Amino acid sequence: MIIISDDLNESLSNLDGKIVKSFEVENFLVENAKEVINEAFIKEERQKVIIIRASSFTNEAQNSLLKLLEEPPSGVEIILVARSKNIFLPTILSREIVVDKRQKKDIKLDFDIKKLNSLKILELIEHYSSLESKNELDKFDQKELFFAIIKECFLKGIKFNEFELSYINKLIVLIELNTKIAYTLSPLLLLILEKNSANN
Repeated sequence: MIIISDDLNESLSNLDGKIVKSFEVENFLVENAKEVINEAFIKEERQKVIIIRASSFTNEAQNSLLKLLEEPPSGVEIILVARSKNIFLPTILSREIVVDKRQKKDIKLDFDIKKLNSLKILELIEHYSSLESKNELDKFDQKELFFAIIKECFLKGIKFNEFELSYINKLIVLIELNTKIAYTLSPLLLLILEKNSANN
């Protein structure tokens, strides 16, 4: 199981009576994976839960854990706790149940959609790309940002035609495919800039 939480110390339920072994590191490396695998094969008289909490997991460490996650020893449960789903390889995500316990963010735009210019767009792309690189913005946050921008457009009287709405929907599909925010947000903001220019 993978738990996505803003708090890596997220309290977990249903642990009563079980032996809990916890591994907490900032960056989960291959050597940490080896420790977890060794722990998983130490026999216990009761069910054992291994909890791994980390801000990031290297690809090599994740690959090292694959077989263990696929076929854990009898009586062993493994729980990964992280801040973002995006840090995990597709091969890990396809093998695990993902539970998102993050609080839904209410995204407020700190810029005037009607006063967008090229410099502001560049500044916004750099800002959100920086958050993305620090795993502080995932595809769910990206979608919320998109919806907030589109809602603001409607509130400010910026209307999209059928072709433009279809184009925006394609950008949202790209977000679902984990496309970097620079490649989805830039076209949206440039479209809005073009709409603003046409209306002035």
